[in-house]
Amino acid sequence: MAALRRVSSFTSLLSKSPQPVKDFDCISQEKSKEFVTIAQPTCPSVPAELLVYADADSASLALAAVRCLKGHVMTGHISKELWLRRYITRCSSCATRISASAASYTCKDCKYSLCVDCAAPFSTSWAAASGSSALPSGWTLPSTPSAPFCAPGALLPLTPSDVMTGDILLAGPDWWGIHHIILCRGPMKPASEHMARQLVKNEQRLSGLELFECATIESSRPLKGATCHWYAATTYFGRHPAPDGGFQCELFQIGDVGDGTNIIGINNEPVPVKLLLHPCRPGRGGPPLDIELFKAAVEQSAEASKRWSRRTAISAITARRSRLEAGDYADVSARARLMEDLRRRWSKGPICSSVAIQIWQRYFELAFGSGPGGEDLAVRHILQWMPVLCDKTAPSALLKALSTCGWAVCENLRATRRVEA
Repeated sequence: MAALRRVSSFTSLLSKSPQPVKDFDCISQEKSKEFVTIAQPTCPSVPAELLVYADADSASLALAAVRCLKGHVMTGHISKELWLRRYITRCSSCATRISASAASYTCKDCKYSLCVDCAAPFSTSWAAASGSSALPSGWTLPSTPSAPFCAPGALLPLTPSDVMTGDILLAGPDWWGIHHIILCRGPMKPASEHMARQLVKNEQRLSGLELFECATIESSRPLKGATCHWYAATTYFGRHPAPDGGFQCELFQIGDVGDGTNIIGINNEPVPVKLLLHPCRPGRGGPPLDIELFKAAVEQSAEASKRWSRRTAISAITARRSRLEAGDYADVSARARLMEDLRRRWSKGPICSSVAIQIWQRYFELAFGSGPGGEDLAVRHILQWMPVLCDKTAPSALLKALSTCGWAVCENLRATRRVEA
């Protein structure tokens, strides 16, 4: 295979030439474990005021959410696009420095921030927030006033095999504070021996890394697919070796091979990757994911795809509001108009975040949109699990919205020990 070097898969809005990726080798590698803060579905005794988005027919369903000590739902944050002020804060729990390139959770009302490691699904003030001392079955009171409530299985050490079809990868940020969004078309798994050899052959600095691969799809200005405007590829990721002989937590994007090509694209520098895990995985509160229907949604969306749009990018970055509020669509006719509007927006030129939004919304249309009342049910699922506009939502706004809809933000994989051959 020929070797092609390319820079970050996101191209700056301010220049016609790609911007180089920052050197991220200086990023702290001291954290040893990542915990996915997703609450288990709760029982019908959960009070309605604690629901983030609840289907009117299923008021007992409480979405997974990270909460502050007063029970407020916290929102996930990453650097805002073109926001050149490097905002840095500290975790209110462990006092770890949260850098501008890191993800975090924030409660605006309480001015309370948590690093991803410390974020917990529920606060110590469950009783105060609910007005009841009753806890869901299987939950326990904290041993100290500052400890969070934990549901059974709420803290999950993440491994590459936990990354599955439909999850969202956020590569970056670049110099402009922009993350590039990539959607998983399949699960993440160890890279094949053949491709691992090819990668190392073309780039010796990849030697010693633990390598993974995942079928992905994305939209960016410099990259175009062989049969459509979106770029479908097998993307490769790596983890650096640890001093103890294992592998570190941080996951990096290192390159890709476009579908239908024999060219290895290798990034000039490894690009850090954050994970946004969808709630349709087993036991996480969302409807079970139909893999075949999701693949159909990918194929239909790619077939109708258009070129990356600078106009859409500017519109998304400058949009004051992109989130859809379920309360604004309280009746069937309002939701029918919304569905028409969403389909119209799918036909616009995309940016990177548009791909994940379009495919997920189209998936709900395929999964629930047939039969009597099917379209209305599809819209209700969109309002619950993907309540954003594809042409008005930048990567930072997407993560902020989805982090309160059952999606979980992760920065690191679980540190592992090297397996000797």
